[in-house]
Amino acid sequence: MKTKQAPAREIAADFIRRCRADGWMVDVRGQTVTIIRDFAPGDKDAFCECDATAWGLLASLPGRGGSIWGTDGGSVGGHVALTHGRYTLNRSCVGKRVAADILKLVTFFTLKP
Repeated sequence: MKTKQAPAREIAADFIRRCRADGWMVDVRGQTVTIIRDFAPGDKDAFCECDATAWGLLASLPGRGGSIWGTDGGSVGGHVALTHGRYTLNRSCVGKRVAADILKLVTFFTLKP
């Protein structure tokens, strides 16, 4: 038996709530959702915390295909993030309705930590 998925508006609101609670800024471009968090340059603990939480946030969004990429610890971008104190992670191919509702909420609340 297939379980019914929550409406896009509820998924978007929950995502925004969780991002705000953890201090993430959110940006949406089409079906790509980006989360950003600043920390003191060189703070390895803060970088590791970002790396541990960001993937789960973006992976919770529904979508087909796509990928997650950015300044994570698995790439040279991690060094850039650690050096400059800004962690950025993107998720492409997020569901159209969810991405649109996230954009509406970000625009409405002008999301800043």
